[in-house]
Amino acid sequence: MKKVPVGSPTSWEWADCPGIIEPTSDSTEPKNWQSGGPLEVCTIGADDKSYKVQSLVLGTAELSGSLITITMEMKVAGIVDTVYDQSFNRAPGHYPPGIWVINGTLGIHEALLVKLKSNDPADNGKAISYDYSLEGA
Repeated sequence: MKKVPVGSPTSWEWADCPGIIEPTSDSTEPKNWQSGGPLEVCTIGADDKSYKVQSLVLGTAELSGSLITITMEMKVAGIVDTVYDQSFNRAPGHYPPGIWVINGTLGIHEALLVKLKSNDPADNGKAISYDYSLEGA
């Protein structure tokens, strides 16, 4: 079976089974999550194309901030709008290795931009890993 690239450079689907898209796992370049945030972690999907996001996990084990804020943006009526904004409190010494942001089915029809911000300057210059699964609608 032949693979066909879709969405991000690390996503692909089977040519003879369109709509079934393999999971994407990658990481960002090091960024200044505290001083420059919220900054882009990844973009899921594409404008004017429908997808079902089945899962999104952000790898936050390298971050030491006690407050991590995740936002997601998408075009609504042609204007980019924040569609998700959630802060996660983390107890010192008890940092989960990841945050499961989407666990279930979320239908999108525009690119979904995922951003992150930390409250700790020690998180500047670190990379964030991410993993998501898509299904074509």
